[in-house]
Amino acid sequence: MDLIGNILLFLATSAILALIIVFSVKRMRKKFRSQLEPIANALGGELVMGFAVFYVRIPGESAETKVSITPGGKNTPPKLSILQTLPMDFQLTISTENIISSAAKKIHLIRDLETGDPIFDQKYLVQTKDQEKVQSFLLSGARREAVTYFFNNGFSRMTASQNAVSAEKNHYTVQDLDPERIRQDLEQLKRFVSG
Repeated sequence: MDLIGNILLFLATSAILALIIVFSVKRMRKKFRSQLEPIANALGGELVMGFAVFYVRIPGESAETKVSITPGGKNTPPKLSILQTLPMDFQLTISTENIISSAAKKIHLIRDLETGDPIFDQKYLVQTKDQEKVQSFLLSGARREAVTYFFNNGFSRMTASQNAVSAEKNHYTVQDLDPERIRQDLEQLKRFVSG
């Protein structure tokens, strides 16, 4: 009887845990739907929701754009990402300059690309293996202004890879998900790409 009691207790506990997980996932999906649906409607996009993937896909003439939110977790913050898929012939990461990155640069642990714009170079850390291509890409003042726009609006990182350009913001707020704000962000991402 003791064995049967333990099995029944295990099954009951497992069923309760499964119900909690299902309820939590449904609640999270409802929350993200309510946050992303206005963006999809305002920008003519499609809401895509998987198990842990939540984004708006916006078709474009030359590239597809995705506005995604990631719930975060115990060791990772919630994140807003704006991504445009298009081929780039280089890779780069742009973040803000800080005390740690400054010290790492001085002892040559980090290679930072200098654009020639002293204010930009002091504020931002540009990392790439494609020095000449990125140097040429960032010669455009409009591109550097787009970078400044993102960081002035709380974004923490911009990246370009072989198939996409993105801007990421940790700890986004409800105001960051306003469709007009997202529209401005998308315009600035296009400005960054096109120069």
